[in-house]
Amino acid sequence: RAHLLDRLIPAAVASRLTSRDPAEHFRPRRAWEAERVRAHLACLARLMTAADTRDLAWWQLARHSGTGRFRTGFLVGSVTAMAAWAVIGLLGRLVYGVVTGERDWLAYNARGWLLSDIVFGALFGLVCGFKIKKWSHGTPGSLSGGIRSRTGRRRGRVIRGTVAGFVSGAVVGLGYGFVSGSPLLVVALLGLVVGLVFGLTSGLVYGLMSAIAVRLEAPAAGTAGTPLSSLRNDRALNLVRLVVLGLVFVPLFGLLYTLLPGALSEAEHRLVLVVVSTVGDALMFGLLFAVSVGEHHGWPAYLIATHRLARRGLLPRDLMSFLDDAHRLGLLRTVGPIYQFRHAALQDDLATSSLLSVDSRK
Repeated sequence: RAHLLDRLIPAAVASRLTSRDPAEHFRPRRAWEAERVRAHLACLARLMTAADTRDLAWWQLARHSGTGRFRTGFLVGSVTAMAAWAVIGLLGRLVYGVVTGERDWLAYNARGWLLSDIVFGALFGLVCGFKIKKWSHGTPGSLSGGIRSRTGRRRGRVIRGTVAGFVSGAVVGLGYGFVSGSPLLVVALLGLVVGLVFGLTSGLVYGLMSAIAVRLEAPAAGTAGTPLSSLRNDRALNLVRLVVLGLVFVPLFGLLYTLLPGALSEAEHRLVLVVVSTVGDALMFGLLFAVSVGEHHGWPAYLIATHRLARRGLLPRDLMSFLDDAHRLGLLRTVGPIYQFRHAALQDDLATSSLLSVDSRK
């Protein structure tokens, strides 16, 4: 029996050639080395056995692998946000330089750009750090709708949106005044005014739109669908949140920039910068609030977990494609959106052999 289990993966990989034909349900889409397949499956078997489960649910990978921790969420979230902010800022400055013809487009307000990059990265990292544990214990969602939002929850979202908007507006106002070299009193007044206006406006609009975003979501329907379809549905839900909230913040940031002194002076130059900054900031703050709204965030937790495990060489970065090929090879089976090893004995053998190999290396 042990000999058969040892030879099962090499035999399955060697006996089935790759094929892109949709009618070929039992042929993998990519070519895999038997040793790599065994190593990846052994890692999953070890995680499942440690969690005392036979079910491999993609949205629980962060919890089973130990990557659903504050430190991991903060690091991945902050680095991702800072990189995205830097790219958007660079593209915006490039557009500004091309339109206005200024040669110092890259150095324009570099101090404020760097400061805002650090602040937003820290904010997004904190949100991801505090939320990742909840994400890894949740369930996937979809866009089928039908959830009613309670009045108390709507009121709470309005209050949280007002507070978050006030803090964001105050930070932007203070940062603008600080970078512009204004007197301290003017800086404080500017931060207070911008914070109040942006906070009240964003609180009302964010409360309304977050209620709509929550209403769009629904939990996955039990055992319906497949692992790939459940991942796509949850991904679509999270992306729709980003788009909806990003569109909401476009007029808010447009209002915010018009409140800043001198923002619309020299209209032929400044208007381009205001438009680009509005769109970029709206997208980034839409992303920030998109990961804070709703109950279903399995896809972000899955991305963080696969990124960390792939960096350690334990699993492939495109894990779902690998699992789909393992299913086509007959090594895994599906029960709705959940994968299981074709035989429980195979999971036990892989988990035991991987633990023995780790002990032997020690």
